[in-house]
Amino acid sequence: MGNVVLVTGGTVRLGRVIAETLRARGERVLTTSHRADAGADLVADFTQDGAAERLFADACALNGGEPPTALVNNAALFAGDAATLARVNFAAPKRLVELLAERGKSAAVVNILDCRVVRRETRDAADDYARTKGALRDYTREAAAAF
Repeated sequence: MGNVVLVTGGTVRLGRVIAETLRARGERVLTTSHRADAGADLVADFTQDGAAERLFADACALNGGEPPTALVNNAALFAGDAATLARVNFAAPKRLVELLAERGKSAAVVNILDCRVVRRETRDAADDYARTKGALRDYTREAAAAF
């Protein structure tokens, strides 16, 4: 089916700009939202167990059974309890990267971080949001070295 970019949280703010820019460049883009009424191609509520796996399967189905050729992990929560923030901001993006790697195909991955945590050590993070984004930063470094 060709190249397809999966953009999580692709209907609002930065995710929307990313999706629109990629489309303007001729890329086939699949967007996600946690809301069914947001106009996304796929609905994925990362607060729910198994959401990353379901999203990945749905994205593959829309791409003729093939995984996306690129992934932009943009979906994030800025407030909430620590466990929910960890599921959305760290566990789901990490799992999506793992699912791509398990398929054994080459893919590009962009994990959206926050300038507040890019230069800061995770242990110094001031709140749960910053800690989860710090964990994603650390995982991104590990995955880049591994893959």
